[in-house]
Order: sequence, then C-alpha cells, then structure tokens
Amino acid sequence: MPNEREPSQPEPPAATGATEGAIPLASTDGSTTREGAPTLGVAEPTPPEPAVIEEDEEEEAAAGPTPAEQAELARLCREIEARCGAGGLKCESVTTSDGRSGLRVLLKAGRDHRAVQALTIDAATKLLRLPFEKLVVLPPYVAVCSYETQTIVALVTAVSLIGFRPLPRPWQPRDDDPEAGHGPYARYESTVDGVPRAIEVGPCPDELALVESRPYRIGRLPAIRLSGFAFGTFDRAKQILEEVSDSLFFDVDLKTGSALALARDIGLPRSRTIARLRWSKDRNADIAFPRATYDHEPMSLYWYARQARGVPLLEFLAYYQCIEFYFPTYAEAEAQKRVRNTLKDPAFDPSKDADIARVVRILSARRGLSEERAQLKATVAACVDPERLRDLFADEDQIEFFSKKKDLGVKSLPLGRTDADLGEAVAERIYEIRCKIVHTKGGDDTDLLLPFSKEAELLGWDIEVIRFVARSVLIASSRFS
Repeated sequence: MPNEREPSQPEPPAATGATEGAIPLASTDGSTTREGAPTLGVAEPTPPEPAVIEEDEEEEAAAGPTPAEQAELARLCREIEARCGAGGLKCESVTTSDGRSGLRVLLKAGRDHRAVQALTIDAATKLLRLPFEKLVVLPPYVAVCSYETQTIVALVTAVSLIGFRPLPRPWQPRDDDPEAGHGPYARYESTVDGVPRAIEVGPCPDELALVESRPYRIGRLPAIRLSGFAFGTFDRAKQILEEVSDSLFFDVDLKTGSALALARDIGLPRSRTIARLRWSKDRNADIAFPRATYDHEPMSLYWYARQARGVPLLEFLAYYQCIEFYFPTYAEAEAQKRVRNTLKDPAFDPSKDADIARVVRILSARRGLSEERAQLKATVAACVDPERLRDLFADEDQIEFFSKKKDLGVKSLPLGRTDADLGEAVAERIYEIRCKIVHTKGGDDTDLLLPFSKEAELLGWDIEVIRFVARSVLIASSRFS
C-alpha cells in the first residue's frame, strides 16, 4: 500500500459550546479504526483546534435533536452514569450554548482526569461499547492501560522535523492480506522469570479513540500493545510504557533507520490555548514591500526555531541563540558610548593619570557585562518595548502560569506589579530556562529540563515570550533597505 501524508490543513474547529479540554469520541467502529492501513510515517501538523464532531454530524447538530432522539440520548446517558458510579468515575451533565444536553465523563489519569463528552446518540453509543470505567489514561501520551487485563496500549508516530519518514516494513500491513487491517502487523514475545510477555504492533484500537484529540489520526497511525508486564499503579504503568517503547524504538532505529516515538496528545487545555495564540494572527493582513534588512545569521536561527515547532527544547534554544547573536552589540554599547564621549572631550589629556583612570573605570564597569545573564538583560532592555511586553500577558490562565514558580521551577513574573521591571524579570526567566536545557551533567545542582518531560510540555507560553523577544531584537537590529 502506498504511503500517505497526513492532512496539511488544520482540522475543522471544535463545535460551539464544547467543554474546553474534553476529548471528543472519534469513530470506533470498523469504518474508521479498522479500515485499511495506517499512514506509514508522518511529520504531524499542529492544528489550532481538534475537531469535536464530524461534518456529517454538524448538520444534524444544527437542526437540533428530535424529542425521540433526546429521550434516547437521556437513556444512554443514564446507562453511562450507572457504569461511572459502579467504576468510581465522576460524571456531570453538560448543556452546550446551542441547547444540546449530554454527559461529560472524567476518566482516570493518575492524579488528574481526562474529560470525554457524549453529546450525541452516536458518541454515547460508542462510549458504551468500551470498558471506559476500567481504563486509565497515561498522559501526555495517546495511551491507556487496564489494571484488570494488565495491558497497555499506545499510539505510535514517526519522528521528523522536515517531512515524511517511513515506519519499518514489518509494521506495515500486507497488500495481499485482506485481514491485514484487522489483526496485529507484528508480534514480539519473550519470557521473564517464567512470565510470558508480548509486544504487538497493529491498527489503532478503539480504546485510543478516547484520548486522541485529532480524530484523523485514528486508522492512520499504528499502536503498540504491551501484555505480561505487571503493574498496579499509574506511575508504574507509565514507567513500563516509556522503558519498553524506548528499548523497542531504539532497536528499530538501529536496524531500520526509522525514528519512532509515542504519539503525544495536544488536547490538554494549556496546549489548546497556546495553539490559539499561534493561530491568532490576521491572515488577511496587507503585505507591502519590505522596508528593513536583517542580518542573515540570526535570521537563519529564527527560521530554524519556527521549523522546530513540536520540539520545545530545540525551539526555545534556537530563539535564544537568535537573541544571543546580538549580545556583544547591546552589552557593550553603553561602555563604547562612554569611552567615545570621554575621548572626544577636548579637556581629555592622555598624559594625565586622572583622565586615563576615567577610561579604566569605564572599562572595569564593562567587565560586569561579560556574564551571559547580564548581556541578556542588557539586550532585552535595549530592544524590547516594555508596554508591548506587558500587553503580551493577557490570558488569565497565562497570567496564573507565569505568576507561580512550581511548574518549571524558575522565577515567576511580577505581572501584578506595574512598578516592576518586567523586562529584567523576563530576561532572568529566559536565562534560567536556558540553563535547565543546556546543563545536562549528572550531579549538577541545576534541575534538568529533559525532552518529553512534563516540564518540557509546559514550555509553550515561555516559547511565545522568547519568540516575541527574538522578534523585537531582530527588528531593533535591522537596517532600512
């Protein structure tokens, strides 16, 4: 089967009134999850909003449910509520802005929960087909586990920043096998301490439709299923998934050159807010002949960062390097100005020790700017407009995030104080995050910021801030054409 690419355009926006952060039910019948082979290798786009209902459901939703349909949905919701009660899950009634009523179920996800909405008969029916009350979601991955069956299931994707990457051929369904899309593509078995273990690779199963925010990936990407690994807690299940997938994917990389990873969910509330920030620009804005010329070296770093979306540590560092290019310019600018003015003074006499001492004092003060932190602060102070910087923090969730330290372990921002130097605080925060990324020696006092960690997933808003700073520095350093 020839390989396909994922859609380059974003999915349709979420239906009006859908609860933020809730996961819509993608199709779980044979028409979606079992038909054909998954797309073999993708560099995934990041749509601004995952779809909540399909196009053919939009017309039905716009027309509104009939009394008979409302009664049937109410009956299904009662059945869901009963199963939630028996399984120890929380659920609550939901009414959308267009008057539709349904149910929101909070699936277990460690110390947190994952919301699933059943707003239509179809969605409620699909939910009831699954043992949802026995599933535990394993964020940030598109993955679930079951303590009862001792199985873990996770979606797999290809790793690429630049485009198509194939999955290994043993993981691809055979074109001459009509059942290829229904069973596992590959199975690997072993016995540890007398206990059989297995890893199966096959089509995306119905359970993952609950935690996939991008329904178009259901049926396009394969999944791995782990069995025979003993676990009884969320943390242990997640540890097993990460350890086994790391080992399996590294072997695949060494033998086939295919770089794989566990697919990650973008449906978390903060991630969706960041997506809106990135897609909020006016795409109908007038474009004119450019008036400014920019230095090629930092501009190439800026474009490198723009292409690294989805790889937060790399994206952050590329923006930092773009700013770092101008450290000598702005960190030494004040010292250069003072030395120049001193030497231009007609009263300056190079034969007098006192006048020479004035120059020495200026140069001594400059040495304090040799520290990278001080150079960053000087560059931000010279290039970033304080009012525009403060206007950047408008979202309530965003303000709450930057006002506390515990998420990333870096200094918070004084957003509630109008008398505070916000530019200096932003520079300090940027520098601390930079140190967490680049200092990777074991035993170092700095807490590491590692790829694929929860902290790395929280970098979205900080990336928005450093991108604003990088743009400001490029603009301030440009030349009129």
